[in-house]
Amino acid sequence: MKKVYVFIDESYDPINFTFYVISAVWTEKEKLPGIIKNRALERFSHKVRRKKKFHFSDDPIEVKKVFLEEILKSKIDFGVLLFNKIPKTCEEYAYFYVVSVINSIPISNSLLTIIIKGIGRGCELEGEAIKKLQKRVPFRVYHTSAAAGSEIADYIASAYRLCLSRKEDFCEELEEKLKFKKFIEIGSKNN
Repeated sequence: MKKVYVFIDESYDPINFTFYVISAVWTEKEKLPGIIKNRALERFSHKVRRKKKFHFSDDPIEVKKVFLEEILKSKIDFGVLLFNKIPKTCEEYAYFYVVSVINSIPISNSLLTIIIKGIGRGCELEGEAIKKLQKRVPFRVYHTSAAAGSEIADYIASAYRLCLSRKEDFCEELEEKLKFKKFIEIGSKNN
């Protein structure tokens, strides 16, 4: 059974809420996200300190452009989920970040290591998720804020959300590289 590392992050605007966008970024090569990040850092090492963390909403345009270029030309896989509401309960976090990702990701015969940046701490995400899963895939959930894969997931979710409201140079290429895209309406009887 192969191991797959899945990094998850979200993007939304609480003031002008339209969609809660979650991106899932996955790879069998645990070090690939770090390699992508390092390639981007090397391209502007004179402007950015080596320990720089990428965060879409905080980074200047030239940094966004370089990191997105490195992500889009890489062999990393990703998809997006769009929700019509913001999660608030432990059950909702488990559904948004674990269940919907596992049910959407085109992977089988693998152990998924799901890495989430801080969301759902204090919540038994695995136990809550098992109750609603349609797909039977072995998985475990980790919380971290230090993973390069989480930075890539942040960029995918934020860039995709931006593309929903206005056309950017990277939007078409981003859309073409998506391995899945789903709108999930919370409140319907399927959830």
